[in-house]
Amino acid sequence: MLDPIKSTLILPEVTDATKWWEGKQKYADKEGQYIFVYEGNVSAGAGAAYNSQLVDPREYKSYWDLLNPKLKGKILSTDIRKVRGAGIPWQFLYYHSDLGPKYLRRLFGEMDVTLTADLRQAIDWLGTGKFGVGMPIQGGTVYKAKNQGLPVDEFSPYHFKEGVNLSSAFGSLALMNRAPHPNAAKVFINWLLSREGQALFQKVISVPGDARNSRRIDVPKDHIAPDEQRRDKMNYFDTDDAETKDLTPAMKLLDEILAGKK
Repeated sequence: MLDPIKSTLILPEVTDATKWWEGKQKYADKEGQYIFVYEGNVSAGAGAAYNSQLVDPREYKSYWDLLNPKLKGKILSTDIRKVRGAGIPWQFLYYHSDLGPKYLRRLFGEMDVTLTADLRQAIDWLGTGKFGVGMPIQGGTVYKAKNQGLPVDEFSPYHFKEGVNLSSAFGSLALMNRAPHPNAAKVFINWLLSREGQALFQKVISVPGDARNSRRIDVPKDHIAPDEQRRDKMNYFDTDDAETKDLTPAMKLLDEILAGKK
């Protein structure tokens, strides 16, 4: 279905790797030529939120701290098998070298976690204090609820010692083969990945609580909150690495854990 996109990059400012984060262009495919990733958004690893009247975030410095017995029965989670868009935090939990299956077995095997496929219900339960922690919960949903006056908040992206996600969200680009207007596609690709194109894309697409961050380092970033800015020499968990994309093992593991509890 796809043609290599790498050969269509012709503008010097696009092909110049020094204009991109960490001096390289990012591809999400193993071949490194089909899916160009132009966003690198910082987000909290497992997307953990909490009821601000019940939980003091200063007590939890690692995701392992959330296995505290006092939170047993007080944690809810979106169900990866049913919730569209729940994948990135699950990538982090399953593939992170300091967490992985061992952590998930304890979280879902010992902590009486409640699974839900309804994001609105999850926020309502968190806001009313039925649960103290929600993980993973989509950040934009929590941001809206907090601004509406509910006692909910997120652990900031750099809060936990296991680190931070770097994700493209929908900020990636591919070139369909046998396209009716391949030259027009080439013009658009080079404009979108230019400094002008990326600056405009960030400005138009960003919304409060969900700022977009181009992997180009020469476009303005003043629309991004300080704790959502990328930081130099930080070891990020890049969710666009090809080897962490398959969530089938995580879903199978969750089925296995839940089946073992019955």
